[in-house]
Parts: sequence; C-alpha cells; structure tokens
Amino acid sequence: MPVVCVLDLLQHLEMCSVMNTEDKHRAFHKLRQAGYGLVPVTPDELEQYLRQARFNHEGHVIESAEMRVLRQTLMYIRSIDMVEMPTEAPFLEKMQRGCMVALRRLWTDEALSADRAVALSQWVWSSIAPSPMDWARTLREPLRRSDMAEAFARSIALLLQPMHLPTEKYDVFRNWVEYEVLEPLLPANASLLDNVVQLVRTDIERFSEEFSGDASDTTG
Repeated sequence: MPVVCVLDLLQHLEMCSVMNTEDKHRAFHKLRQAGYGLVPVTPDELEQYLRQARFNHEGHVIESAEMRVLRQTLMYIRSIDMVEMPTEAPFLEKMQRGCMVALRRLWTDEALSADRAVALSQWVWSSIAPSPMDWARTLREPLRRSDMAEAFARSIALLLQPMHLPTEKYDVFRNWVEYEVLEPLLPANASLLDNVVQLVRTDIERFSEEFSGDASDTTG
C-alpha cells in the first residue's frame, strides 16, 4: 500500500503554499536534530547555509548550528551503515549532485571572493559530499562496484563543466580541484580519473558544437 512519510508531507505543504521553502528547510533541520537520518539536502538549502556562514580571522569556516547538525548526521548514518546500496542509492546521488550544484553557484558568484569560495568548497567536500566509495561496503548485488566509480566520476565531471569565471578566480578553482579532489585519487583510482577525463572531454566537445552552431546561425 502507498506510504506517506513526513518528507512527503512537507513537500506537499510547500507545493500548496501552506509553508515556504525557508520553513521547509527549518523543518528539515529539526528532523536531523531529532535523529532522522535520510533527510534530503537540496542545493538551495545547502547554498543558503553556505552563504550565511561566518569565517574566523584565519579565513576558516565557522559552522552554524545547521551546518554542524548536517555534518554530524551524515557522519552518523555512515558509521552505522544506515544506507543500504543499491536501495538507497538515489539519496546519495541527489546529495552528491546537490553539493556539486551548490559549489558551482558559489564559484560563479562575482560577489564571493576566491578565498572564501575555497574555504566553503573545502568544507562541503570534506564534510558533506558523499563519495560512493565510502559506501561500497554496503553494496548488495546486482549493483557492481564499478557502477559506484562511474557515479562518482559523473559527479566530479559535473563540478568540472565549463564556468564563466575571471581568469584569476578560475585558476584558484582549478588548483583547489587538483589538490583537494583529484590528487588524493591518483594512487589507487587512475581508471576513475580516466572516466572523469572522458566525461569532461565529451562535455567540452558538446559545448563546442553548440557554440559553433550558434555562431553559424548568427553569421547566416
């Protein structure tokens, strides 16, 4: 029989304009505080927390109550193997994609300095963004471990899609990705990086073809 959970109810109330998005985010936070584990994190919710974050005198992120609870919740569900794969793969995939989307929005914000973008990106990458390899021990057939690597490669490829950034800021972004995201994978995951390169190459070729087509239409 159909089952309705509290998340469905909150989504319904937002769609019916009984509550706004910010109220829904506060409800999500309260659910995490109460010990609910598989509460989704939307790009809008994560971006809101990141934009409201404060920094200490060394430029490091000071976690808000919402950020701290979010990090602790993900640490908890990882430690007790609450997520079973592949049944709950959509939860991790949406979380990973949401993190990548939120990061791209931050880097393309002209009002946000490169230093703060790095600090926020580092917090997301180390504290929130779930790596499929971290959950490999919960895998059950028929999902293969190679499928998890491909899912991770797709998420990184999303982060690396072309962005319109000033040259200096783009260099900072590229250095952060190289040292914090890609370099730790090199010793044992060369094939994963090959997948990332192929996906990024495909994206660049597609964008190039679309740009060439638009230019031809303008010329014509």
